[in-house]
Amino acid sequence: MLDNLNLGVNPTRMDVKQIALSDFFARVIVDPQGNVNLISMFDTPADQAASGQKTADAKPQAAKKTASATGRSTIKIDRISMSGGEVDYSDNYIKPHFNARFHDLGGKVTGLESMAEKRADVLLEGMWSKQAPVKITGQINPLIEDPYVDLNLNISDIELSPFSPYSGKYLAISSTRAS
Repeated sequence: MLDNLNLGVNPTRMDVKQIALSDFFARVIVDPQGNVNLISMFDTPADQAASGQKTADAKPQAAKKTASATGRSTIKIDRISMSGGEVDYSDNYIKPHFNARFHDLGGKVTGLESMAEKRADVLLEGMWSKQAPVKITGQINPLIEDPYVDLNLNISDIELSPFSPYSGKYLAISSTRAS
């Protein structure tokens, strides 16, 4: 559901009051270089062409900066509400790789804008592998040139053994302090 969608041209802009997602599915993958697949869906054709080249080319970067200075497209989404979601997560950045499935995810993302100084607040709650409550909080901005992600994952009432080696690398400090 979209509520109050306003579009404009010259410069291109999109302003949405609310997006509501229900019974959604997302496949989130962190590649071996640490890039998140969902971030690439906000790339422009110039970004995609530049990422396909093996050597850095100054022309796409210069064009991107010029577009920003001359009225680059703007996106503003006041609120994204979610319910009944399922997320399949794979982290291929660490070795050995880590996979998790989150169920019954619901919550909201508020204040999403394509301005570098803006951060959207994230609050999601659900279940990890249908056995433990999970809460994801923090801030994101996937709409800017250098995407921003600062999320906290809180999973309670489970044994950590299903998480190893991920827990050993990323959760060890929290698990030792929790005792």
